[in-house]
Amino acid sequence: SIIISPNVNEEKGTSVDVTSNFNGNWKVVSHTGNESVFFDVAIDQKIEEVCLTPKFPNTQIIQECSQYNELSAGECIKYKDVTYTQPSNINLYTNSKTPLELSKADGKFCYTLNPSESLYYKFGEDSIIIVGDTVYDSIDSNVTQETGFAHLNISTEFPYNHLVLYMPFDVRNVSTTIHDWSDYNNDGTINGNPVWNATGRFGGAYEFDRVGDYIDVGDISGFTDNITVSAWVKHQRNDANTQGIVGKWRNTGGKQDFLLWTQSDGDLAFQTAGVTSGVYTDFRGININTWHHVLGVYNGTSVELFVDAVSQGHNDASGNIDDSAESAEIGRYNDIAEFDGTIDEVMIFNTSLKQAQITAIFNNQSSRFSNFGLQTFNQTNVSSGPGDTEDRLNVTLTDYQHLLGSNISVKVNDGVYTNLSSSGTATNLAFTTNPNYINITFLYLPGNGSSGGATFYSPVISENITLTSFTVSGEVADTENATMTNFKEYLT
Repeated sequence: SIIISPNVNEEKGTSVDVTSNFNGNWKVVSHTGNESVFFDVAIDQKIEEVCLTPKFPNTQIIQECSQYNELSAGECIKYKDVTYTQPSNINLYTNSKTPLELSKADGKFCYTLNPSESLYYKFGEDSIIIVGDTVYDSIDSNVTQETGFAHLNISTEFPYNHLVLYMPFDVRNVSTTIHDWSDYNNDGTINGNPVWNATGRFGGAYEFDRVGDYIDVGDISGFTDNITVSAWVKHQRNDANTQGIVGKWRNTGGKQDFLLWTQSDGDLAFQTAGVTSGVYTDFRGININTWHHVLGVYNGTSVELFVDAVSQGHNDASGNIDDSAESAEIGRYNDIAEFDGTIDEVMIFNTSLKQAQITAIFNNQSSRFSNFGLQTFNQTNVSSGPGDTEDRLNVTLTDYQHLLGSNISVKVNDGVYTNLSSSGTATNLAFTTNPNYINITFLYLPGNGSSGGATFYSPVISENITLTSFTVSGEVADTENATMTNFKEYLT
């Protein structure tokens, strides 16, 4: 669910005049934090100094209004519990538009002012945060939401309509769950301590150290006489130990289905159980610390191994693949044959890919995702309070991934799309409100790193989305009539 989290950096309150008698004694001061939650109503006032004092040490759960009467903004018609988290830093604004980040000292956030110049000041931001810790409360078209992030839908065209597992590892997981991007939702569980890094073959990847590291994907089934298993691998070592890459295989108890692995002699191999002559082994050219694309295919008549889109040969084979209740695993097989290196872009199809499709995957020319996607947050109220109108918006993503020419742009209401910066921001987006509700739409466009049209890589929005609204005329403080305004959220 979407959580609008109005802590001290996001809360909006009421209007308060700020004046000075120019001798260092401030008469009235205010701040944007929720005065009933974390901060004392009366801010400490000293000569040329203002301090914000926390009331609570960590977090508090407070009942807040989640929906106001649109005809009477002061009337609450729906409440919810909101968790307030005390920040470690707070921005302070004076007459300058550039914020100054304050750190807590002696339990307070303090700043020394120049009363003859700093006629305007405020603590905190006028913003709301869309928290992506579960799923976003948005209307999606061709966009799939996982826990804490969103990406383009997987293509419904062949062969991706036969994709039963896809783990690109592009998002750093905050839990032990690894998400399957396919429609089958065969999410996996981290075991041991595989390390995520952002520099895989494409985006993120997981490093395995052969010391209890693997990903348990559970019982993937539905294979008969067709299967394709694919991954990018970078071996750290290729010694006299077998290393499982992707498989559903245990040597005892009849729990063998399929296996892509490195044998103790250094050969890559692919095997299917229940199939006559269902193993092919013939590649010893693994270079340490070099990425290779490895892929095994069984099509009902032969089993074949591909490395970097080149066939290494095949064996004639026949029969149906065994279907045990064993869990599929990434990074090991048979409980002990553990991988030493990095694995990325794991895919399993319940169909057999042909040479052209394998080559397209290897060359980033395979159309894996939808051509575009839309994610819309409707009826977000950016009012500064009853009777107030704001007309500009800044958007900031906590985590934005956009490799291989993919990108995300954003628009407000029926405005034009603005591309997000490389760090995931878009600023000064103009809008009109009626009365103060806006719709924010993100446009996802895939990429492939070339001039071709393949939709190979999906951009990703992960974690929180921050929306900061303001009025153009209020960007610079009016020192002639120094009025400090706090804002109150009216969110639906």
